[in-house]
Amino acid sequence: MSNVFSVLSTLVTQYVDSIRNGSLPCVESALISLAETENQRALSHGLDCYSQQMALLVLPTSDDKALLNHHYQALQKALDVFLSNAFMDENNNYQRQLNVSLILKIQSYGSLFGSGARSI
Repeated sequence: MSNVFSVLSTLVTQYVDSIRNGSLPCVESALISLAETENQRALSHGLDCYSQQMALLVLPTSDDKALLNHHYQALQKALDVFLSNAFMDENNNYQRQLNVSLILKIQSYGSLFGSGARSI
């Protein structure tokens, strides 16, 4: 519920700011701007969640399989966090950014252990 309140509050603020600046307010422009702000925030929260989950991994792992299993669990949690915070992510642009960022992160972890994790 607080996420809905935050979204509506931001939308109203942008709309009122537009009026104060002498511009003709446009709900569509405000929604697009709001979506960008909220999706950047969702992306950041998803990446933070992944990093927090991966920080729980006890290093060194016995093999790449342990690393990959932990990665997949962290990935799912990060995706859940992102999806619960994303707003109007049309064409899944921000979700794709999240996926690319997470692939780069697991590859950096994989470079610590050998070639297996780099092939994700």
